[in-house]
Amino acid sequence: MAGGASPTGMASLVAASDRTTPGATPTAVAGGERSTAMIYKGSCHCGQVAFEVDGELNGVVDCNCSICSRKGALLWFVPRAKLRLLTPEENLATYTFNKQVIQHRFCRRCGIHPFGEGIAPSGESMAAINVRCLEAVDWSTLPIRHFDGRAL
Repeated sequence: MAGGASPTGMASLVAASDRTTPGATPTAVAGGERSTAMIYKGSCHCGQVAFEVDGELNGVVDCNCSICSRKGALLWFVPRAKLRLLTPEENLATYTFNKQVIQHRFCRRCGIHPFGEGIAPSGESMAAINVRCLEAVDWSTLPIRHFDGRAL
C-alpha cells in the first residue's frame, strides 16, 4: 500500500489473477449453491485482532513502497464490506502518512499489520488484507504481482 498513494495508485494496487486457495470455507449463495468465493479467517500474532474476509483469493500484490517493503506484507484487495472484525475495534491502531489516503491498521499489543483501508477511485471502500495473517493459506503458491509503489 504505497504511502502517498493517489486514488490512481490505489487502483493500480487492486489486482488479482484467477486462483482459489485450499483450506478456506466455501461461501454459500442463494439456493444452497456454492460460489468460488471463500471465507478466510485471520489474526495478528497475539490474537487481539481477529477477522474474517469473504472473497476469491486469486493472487497477491507485493508493493515496494516505503512502508510495504518494511512490513513485508503481501496484499489482497477486497471491498471493505467483505472484511468483518471479530474483535473490538479498540484493539486496532492506525498509521497514516504522506497524503493520508490509506489507513495502515495494526494491533496495539503485538504491532502486526493484518490489513489496511482506503478508498478506490470508484469511491468504494477497500481493504488490503495482509495474506500472511490468514490461516490455512499457503501464500507461497499464489501468483504475486509486483507493484512499484516507490514510483508514485
